[in-house]
Amino acid sequence: MYIFRGREFSFFEIKIIKQVIEDNQGKSRRDVSKKICEVINWRQLNGKLKDTACREVLRRMNEAGIIDLPRLRVKSPQKSRRPKDRWKEIFKERKEPIEGSLSNLGKIKLQMAKNITEPMYSTYIFMQERKQK
Repeated sequence: MYIFRGREFSFFEIKIIKQVIEDNQGKSRRDVSKKICEVINWRQLNGKLKDTACREVLRRMNEAGIIDLPRLRVKSPQKSRRPKDRWKEIFKERKEPIEGSLSNLGKIKLQMAKNITEPMYSTYIFMQERKQK
């Protein structure tokens, strides 16, 4: 039995991991880690696969000589999926200072958008695009 990242891996699970690696030659380490997580049912509390943790564990097992991982692929840098010019227009840097007291501004609410699916973020982007038309 081996312990990595606080999880115990039985000899049976190590055998499964080796088999998944062998069956998925030519695939990326990310693909392999996702498959391993599915097979051994390694998930976060929210049900998502722990594939990032799995990749770290696989690297450590590889360094310890327990498994043999395929070599890392070298990728050419990818272009951004988002056109940068569009974001420059939406999020313009304000050059002129805001003057006056905070009490004159009224109620200020700051809310952090955790991702682009947040309603506040989507509303902001929609309003910005609407202003530009």
